[in-house]
Amino acid sequence: MFYISVQTVLWILLAAAAGCAFMIGRYYGEGDKDDTIKHTIDYLVEGGFVRYQRRDGEIELIPLDEEIHN
Repeated sequence: MFYISVQTVLWILLAAAAGCAFMIGRYYGEGDKDDTIKHTIDYLVEGGFVRYQRRDGEIELIPLDEEIHN
């Protein structure tokens, strides 16, 4: 007969629960990267931290060494 100690079963259950908790946290923690990038750019524009111009309803970031041409 195959025998597994109670302590071994508890360690296996603990490892399985930790693995499930990790995967759930990873899934919910990722979020939408495009949404995060959009909010970051909007925050920087509203705060005046970056140079930009609006073109066709979209924000175009301008490198610091370039001039704005309208």
